[in-house]
Amino acid sequence: MNRGTLLLNNDEIGEILKLIYIEKLNIALENKEEEKSVLFNEEELESILDAIGGITNNELLNQVKNKVSNLLRSFRYS
Repeated sequence: MNRGTLLLNNDEIGEILKLIYIEKLNIALENKEEEKSVLFNEEELESILDAIGGITNNELLNQVKNKVSNLLRSFRYS
């Protein structure tokens, strides 16, 4: 299973956590840095995309969706 890192800020993490609980994101929020580098596997990334679904009116979730999609694409083309 492929793994990769996403760079997420506190606001993006907060928006994800409103939709789906992922313990590592909860832990990442405790880190004082604004940008967090979080390691995910493919299944976790797919779960995030599933949770976001068709929400299009939320700019933060659109940013997360793009980051997740780009990372998943990089797995498939590497």
